[in-house]
Amino acid sequence: MLEDVVAIAKSIILEHGWHAPTLIIEGNRKSVIMQLVNIESTHEGRVQQMYMAGRVVGETGQLGTLKQVFFVSEGWMSLGDGDNAPEMPPSQDPQRKEVLFVSSLQAQTQKGQLALFEMIRDDQAKLVELSPIQQGDEVQLRVSSPLLTAFVQGFRLGRVWNIN
Repeated sequence: MLEDVVAIAKSIILEHGWHAPTLIIEGNRKSVIMQLVNIESTHEGRVQQMYMAGRVVGETGQLGTLKQVFFVSEGWMSLGDGDNAPEMPPSQDPQRKEVLFVSSLQAQTQKGQLALFEMIRDDQAKLVELSPIQQGDEVQLRVSSPLLTAFVQGFRLGRVWNIN
């Protein structure tokens, strides 16, 4: 299903030039799409925000058991030099890349995947292309995601508190 989410996200961003931070939450009863507004500026704040989003969705009980969650967003990425990690945060790196990422986490197995694309803009700052960051076309990396893990933890706690 990651491939389907990637295809939709690419279509949206190429048509509109941007993509709102979006969660796609798949349960065994139904799925929902949730756009996030006012994303926190710190990592800790974003983790807390995702935890609370998961808790709120879990408390509704409408999705049933959580199967998987996807997060689509734009961001900045810095590459290190050779085997060295980047020396500064992407926000301060003049060599940073603007990226679209789609991450997923399966709730039961805790397996995460990531599809990552560099956003290429023309001289007028119009998005004209998405270039896969990895080798091959749309290769998916196995990753861990603190944001999606926080969402799943919040969802599970919300389900415990759900009285439906």
